[in-house]
Amino acid sequence: MINKINILHICNQLGVGGTEKALSIFAKYLNKDIFNVYIGYIKEETSERANILKSMGFEIYHINNERKLIDLITNKKIHIVHIHRAGYKEPFIVETAKKAECIGIVETNVFGYVDNSPSGKLIDIHLFVSKMCAMRYMKWRKLSPKVFSKNCKIVYNPIDFDEIEKYKPSKEKVMEFKEELNIGDAYPIILRVSRPDPIKLKDNTDLFMKICSELPNVKFILIGYLEHEKEKIIKSKNYKNFILLKPDYDDIDMIKFYSVSDILFNYIQRLEKVLVIPLQKLWHPLSL
Repeated sequence: MINKINILHICNQLGVGGTEKALSIFAKYLNKDIFNVYIGYIKEETSERANILKSMGFEIYHINNERKLIDLITNKKIHIVHIHRAGYKEPFIVETAKKAECIGIVETNVFGYVDNSPSGKLIDIHLFVSKMCAMRYMKWRKLSPKVFSKNCKIVYNPIDFDEIEKYKPSKEKVMEFKEELNIGDAYPIILRVSRPDPIKLKDNTDLFMKICSELPNVKFILIGYLEHEKEKIIKSKNYKNFILLKPDYDDIDMIKFYSVSDILFNYIQRLEKVLVIPLQKLWHPLSL
């Protein structure tokens, strides 16, 4: 008889990205009366997120070869391996978990990509972070809703409201932070956050410049940017409308950035024809 379910959450790295943030929130709030939670990562020896999770009391394991993963699954009697990934073919974790005879393999498929490899077919449950990703996956695999629902679900990325309430700055602190950023009474303040990866990030400078021409008092805070974006912005007449920052802020810092911003900008790189719907039905300005 199983007293508790031992679950291993694992992803490529434990950096400051959204995938890792979601993993940490799931780990934090899973019912500890039901689950024993362990966390693993593959690519980096040290990481920001790993240190945060260690401070929360989780056991963190750097797993960069098959032997380490098999030993961990065996020694901790892992029942479920939950992989957080883009959806691409990544056979190492899946095949090793199967070899170690864990009961179930779950993936959180962040982008809705299809893994038709032999290892991809070993995954028992597929979780998608949005309806768009789920619909795209259904379209690419030509699945009916009935077939899709057999082992696929939509589970939105969680938000840690306790953390937000704990660290949300007062109005006075927001004004102080605006002064630090030298944005004063600029309006609107538009925030874009992404790691500087061409796969994740598109050059939006032409759009931004058009917005500057219409709204001279706008301020863009770009946390993460492509180098050619930076060059175009520096050479433009609207350079003073931009704040360019490296994406190395922790969760508490990010709450401050969200608090001073009026609009969070996010670009959908691929909008499939099947998903084209009136965007005004989706538009809900968010402000923490």
